[in-house]
Amino acid sequence: CTFGRKTMIKMRIFFFHHSQYILGIRPDYDGLIVDPCIPSFMDGFTAKRDFRGVTYHITVKNPNGAEKGVASMTVDGTPVEGNMIPFDGSKKEVQVEVVMG
Repeated sequence: CTFGRKTMIKMRIFFFHHSQYILGIRPDYDGLIVDPCIPSFMDGFTAKRDFRGVTYHITVKNPNGAEKGVASMTVDGTPVEGNMIPFDGSKKEVQVEVVMG
């Protein structure tokens, strides 16, 4: 199966925009917002996101079968209030763990 260049570009744009809201990882002026909305049977997911030259390795855990909401989040092992990963341009890679609830 062969796709043309325009079709591939449209597919990438479609996937990018829709994945931001399904997985709930989307850019904001101050950093990345993590607000997943997943089926209750999913126990979580992992994602890698490049944002402003920093690579984010994000692990989302869903131990209680929540469909939406963030109970806690740590960034490089440090607890963060809310659901925004603050941008830090001095880092090249960031480890994020989110627990839904």
